[in-house]
Amino acid sequence: MSEQYKQLFNILEVFEKNDYQKILMGTKIDSADDVVVINIFNKNDIFNTEFFNNLKSSLTNLIHIEENENEIISVTEYKEGTSFSNYLKENTLSAEKANLLANEYINKINNYDSFNNYFKNIFIDENQIIVKDDHLFFNELIIIDDAIKSITPFNKVTSKITSVLNKINKLTSNSSPRITDFVDELKNDSTKFLSFNSMRSAFEENVISKDAPINNDNSEILSNLGNASLGALAAKSLLDKENTYEVNAEDLSETSSPNTPEINDNLEEIKNDPTQNSSDEKLLTNSNTEDDFDLDKSKNENKLDNSTKEDYANDNIINNDSNEIELDGLNISNINEDSTEERPEKKKTSGIILFALLGLLLAVAIVFILPLFKKDQPPVASYERTSYEDSIKFTNTSKVFGKNNKIVKAVWTVTKGKDVLYTSDKLDELILNFKSDGDYTVSLKVKDANDLWSEAYEENIAYKATDMNPINGDGTDISAEVKEKLDKYSITYDSSGNVIDDYEIFRSGNHSIKLDLTKNKGKSTISLDNISIDKNYIISLWVMSDNTNEIGIDFKGYSDGVSKFSKSISFTPKAENVWEMVQVKVNTSKINKLTITFDSLGSTVWVDDIEMETYK
Repeated sequence: MSEQYKQLFNILEVFEKNDYQKILMGTKIDSADDVVVINIFNKNDIFNTEFFNNLKSSLTNLIHIEENENEIISVTEYKEGTSFSNYLKENTLSAEKANLLANEYINKINNYDSFNNYFKNIFIDENQIIVKDDHLFFNELIIIDDAIKSITPFNKVTSKITSVLNKINKLTSNSSPRITDFVDELKNDSTKFLSFNSMRSAFEENVISKDAPINNDNSEILSNLGNASLGALAAKSLLDKENTYEVNAEDLSETSSPNTPEINDNLEEIKNDPTQNSSDEKLLTNSNTEDDFDLDKSKNENKLDNSTKEDYANDNIINNDSNEIELDGLNISNINEDSTEERPEKKKTSGIILFALLGLLLAVAIVFILPLFKKDQPPVASYERTSYEDSIKFTNTSKVFGKNNKIVKAVWTVTKGKDVLYTSDKLDELILNFKSDGDYTVSLKVKDANDLWSEAYEENIAYKATDMNPINGDGTDISAEVKEKLDKYSITYDSSGNVIDDYEIFRSGNHSIKLDLTKNKGKSTISLDNISIDKNYIISLWVMSDNTNEIGIDFKGYSDGVSKFSKSISFTPKAENVWEMVQVKVNTSKINKLTITFDSLGSTVWVDDIEMETYK
């Protein structure tokens, strides 16, 4: 079974699971701060070769796609930005800019024209939209429900489009009449357009091409500055004489801050929207197998043409002739020259006044204005090392800038040469136990509350191995030595034949125990013989499953065949094919045999690193 994605992405959690699919959240193995959405579709007459090809050719966020006998797996980048609903609350646009934003929406939904109406209805939903730098992007999150069994008429898709266009139009102080007319046309005759492509052509002809050229002056931007002093702009320009800054009201407002939703907030908004999925006709082609397919991240996204980009730029930047604007704001005017004798003295006086004012503004900028721009300064990652007898602790000492700011995410990566040995998202500290000689690199990247990432901070560690015990509880044993922990015990399996040693999949050492629970009513037992447990003990083991179905685990202790204790727990894996620790405390009289029975019909389960330790 082809599962190449497991070699490319770390799985963090299961986001959604239903009869049609499973959605996993993960990160790239080679770039742990890049979040991905892994969508695994169960093949049937809907999720077939045609669906595979549509995903491959249409999704703009797609970075990997593959299929096997039973599944289609697509991996998309998660786009970060402001949700469409928050953007609507925080912005006011000119009619021309609203037309451009509406045109961008119409252009980008055209990517999904090859899908049937059910999927179109999912992709174009406003909860899929995020806004970054005044441009629209789509999350392309596909969550299937039972409405896929029915037919979705195109007028339901059209109603969502008109809703988005209306909301964009309301961002203007005076609604764009051309968007209003186009929306009315869609509402009054929903059968006029039966594809996104025909809708796009009509929009470009009736809305975009008929508009007057967009005014490229700065009057709108300047009017939006409100109470912001142009003198402050002059002081700001003194801090960097060579750069032209992008300035808008939000940059100078103490109460304004970017609103970038967290990953799960954005996805949950899509997941929980009751209007996202509608009925639809089924796809009818048969399923065929194709080779795995990886996509270039620079895939075309129906981008705006150059003139459109220039219009956006002109709406958001003060022109290079900034000195004239700044001096007008300072109310500095030419001095009337009554005689040639007074001219040198008056020039000198005006120069003194000018430099005095500029010096004052510079001081004000340093004290009051400069801190406003520190919020845009990314955090600086760093850590401190503390060596112990059997481990090394790495303490996160990263710094952030700006008021009410903090570190919200950390990504640790441990490499040896080109091999990534371990990644972790522990926020405050990381404890590692190295078991073999070699040169290791420990890297740390952090993200602050303003959604800004640091550069990676890393240190090289030349390590000489000593005989150390692994850190069982943390799961961060980085070992190149083959030391099989299962060999500490005499382990036997039940007679079903469904339990074997697996030398291909294991957590440490050279093998694990594989239990095929698709047979024997989903139950299998392993026994630890000739052991000695008395009173208080912690039994721990690492478990991995090929799915996230609940696993029942029964522990029974015996002394010469006489039952001494029995304890049952339920364990639900957070994700498939990920090792997780299971622990149970027992208080028993002396036993010399322990049986562990696993119950999860339809699952394949692996067990490794069994430990039994006393506690007080």
